[in-house]
Amino acid sequence: MILEQKRGDSFQLPIHYELEQIDETFAPINITGYTFRSQVREESSDELVCELGIVINSAAQGLATLTAEPAVTSLWPVQRLIADVEAISPAGIKTSSETIYIDVIADVTRDG
Repeated sequence: MILEQKRGDSFQLPIHYELEQIDETFAPINITGYTFRSQVREESSDELVCELGIVINSAAQGLATLTAEPAVTSLWPVQRLIADVEAISPAGIKTSSETIYIDVIADVTRDG
């Protein structure tokens, strides 16, 4: 997944935990009791840029949102960043999402 993000704007990325069924439909994964972390890093150097917030919208439906406030994204470098989401189930099983590519571009309308 490749996203474009203006530096200094709110970052919100809805995520949906699902399991593919035999008939190729998807069923939500109940994420009650899971713990999550998500980091943003520079693609070129692997340097940590920030930890993203994670809001659980509906644990039973597997719905959450990755977030970063404008004060955080205003410090993001104008370049390609990478992120993923690490989930740990109540049974201790750790999985990571696919890598998310974030192309940060300069904000045109800004102070100064």
